Amino acid sequence: MYETASDGLFQPISNTSILRIEGKDAIDFAQSQFSNDVRALALNEWQWNAWLNAKGRVLALFMLLRSGEQELLLVSADMPATQLVEALSRMVFRRKAILTVTEDICFQGGFADDPAPGTSFWFGAAEGPSQWRGKMDDASGRIWRIGPPPTNITPNEGFQLAWRIADLRRGLAHLPPQGSDLTAHQLGLDRLPALSLSKGCYPGQEIVARTHYLGKAHRRIARLCASSPLQDGAKLMVEGREVATLLNAIQIDQNTWEALASLPAEDDTLQTHSRLHTADGALVVRLPFEQA
Repeated sequence: MYETASDGLFQPISNTSILRIEGKDAIDFAQSQFSNDVRALALNEWQWNAWLNAKGRVLALFMLLRSGEQELLLVSADMPATQLVEALSRMVFRRKAILTVTEDICFQGGFADDPAPGTSFWFGAAEGPSQWRGKMDDASGRIWRIGPPPTNITPNEGFQLAWRIADLRRGLAHLPPQGSDLTAHQLGLDRLPALSLSKGCYPGQEIVARTHYLGKAHRRIARLCASSPLQDGAKLMVEGREVATLLNAIQIDQNTWEALASLPAEDDTLQTHSRLHTADGALVVRLPFEQA
């Protein structure tokens, strides 16, 4: 895949780190801890996945690649892999699974004009020992690579900004390193998708199932836009009532800011765009997510 794409297309994605899970019980261990169906992954296939706490709150959201028959690579853009190793290692118990932070490979990204049309988003291609390549699951033209860091690459802030904007417009929330107080459905993990309803038990599974089958996701992730500055942590208001907190705010250009927020799902007053505003009165409107 992407045989014509030169290594010059790829930049290491800032703030990402990779955790390797390997061993006889690696797949079973991940299946018991993560929210998506790890056993359903074919070799070189990837998925969105998450680690939840018992209350269904999202501790970490990540990309998970089945890099071997008994090996997984977890690409985290939020919680550092060192922190994940420490936390997940407490759950291994007697399973034969080894968790390590990778030092020899990194996650890289690029933008391609024609990223292998017709191929599945979810399948990557092994390019050699410890090297994989594939495409992201949106219409941005993004491609990804896991492998040794590229040489002679000058860090490009414009590229990193474009990558973050594409994440935002996909609805891929970035969380604090300590995780979020929001549940899987409130962060839109069902629409990525990063949830399985049929795989069996994992931390938070009861909350996920109850929310799905009872239809009680009281909040839903939304993409927002304003012509005035938006900031992480700022409050969104409707007629003097606080309804949400902004996440992942980004300045797109001189007069445009975008952000994410988990808005009340059944609040009729939010159907009138003119009523949604920041605490200092700036008008905020909702935009659709960009998907493939």
